[in-house]
Amino acid sequence: MSSTPVRDWVHPRLTAMVAEAVAGGMDRLAVVAVITDLIAGGEFNTVALAEDPVNTPVSDIAHEPIAESALPIDRGSWFQGGFSAEGQ
Repeated sequence: MSSTPVRDWVHPRLTAMVAEAVAGGMDRLAVVAVITDLIAGGEFNTVALAEDPVNTPVSDIAHEPIAESALPIDRGSWFQGGFSAEGQ
């Protein structure tokens, strides 16, 4: 990871805070999870994210569902034979 003036300032403070919490008896993973949750929350993370293209509905014709099957399919023949639904 590249070093920047902001990272150079934040990293030792964050490392010291985690070390102090662990020395005080807190679980390191729990401390890191809480810090991550706080930073990702709305108080610190004020960046508006772009819409997710995977979860955004698409309305163009190429992605619209097909109303009816384009090919004639006889589904009746799929269920012939085999076991009887009423028992054997």
